[in-house]
Amino acid sequence: MQVHINKVQNRENLDPKKRKRSNVWTRTIQLEQGKQLHTNWGIVEHDVIIGKQPGIFLKTSTGMSFLVFRPTIVDSMLSLPRGAAIVYPKDAGEILMYADIKEGLNILECGLGSGALTLCLLRAAKNTGQVVSVERREDFVKTATRNIENFFGKLPSSWTLEMAELSEYLDEIIERNEIAFDRIILDLLDPWEYLDSCHQVLKCGGIITCYITTVTALSTLSSALELRSNLYSHIEVFEIIRRPWHVDGLSIRPEHQGIMHSGFILTARVLG
Repeated sequence: MQVHINKVQNRENLDPKKRKRSNVWTRTIQLEQGKQLHTNWGIVEHDVIIGKQPGIFLKTSTGMSFLVFRPTIVDSMLSLPRGAAIVYPKDAGEILMYADIKEGLNILECGLGSGALTLCLLRAAKNTGQVVSVERREDFVKTATRNIENFFGKLPSSWTLEMAELSEYLDEIIERNEIAFDRIILDLLDPWEYLDSCHQVLKCGGIITCYITTVTALSTLSSALELRSNLYSHIEVFEIIRRPWHVDGLSIRPEHQGIMHSGFILTARVLG
């Protein structure tokens, strides 16, 4: 089981001068009997946490207070061990909405990375759907598989991993004459290379979603879709910017830092 730990000063989260402080240190850990978490503020015994209810206060070996919760999916995504950059929660949420990811769909994800988006897809599709992840790099596969297993407690039966080149995998599906998927998610450097093959394995009216990070890649992809207006329609392109706000009494203002550009999201509908 995973837990999310926040360091606090006391139950009111106040500093010695009674001023409100935000949590300055958080950690998501995988609980194991007999293990310890070592911090600058003392040791936290895993055995002390195991079996306790979420939302409790604990103390380290030096007396520092900690709050313990079950991690949200956002906590888990942001704390994943990474072999590749993750799709951030602000983008993952929009991908789920605009790709209309829901229970019972067959979804092809190309570019597994560290598994952050895969967690979201699996949770949304539930056990009645199927998520197929295609990844060619063994190091990414190992990291993502471990992350997914830790999050769910076991590898979901609704998840299939294909360690292969995407072009070869799609060719196999096409050779079997299968229209296999309701949705395709491409998190690749060159998604335009696979538009023709993806069209052949996507159900009519299905949605293809591409996550790309650079303007030049967006330009190339958009041009490739324009040339395939007989295959794809309803093309949308956008990015998500997240700007937190500081709220403390009458002091209300935008935070000095936000999460700005991380990637472009492009969606399109498949024509028959």
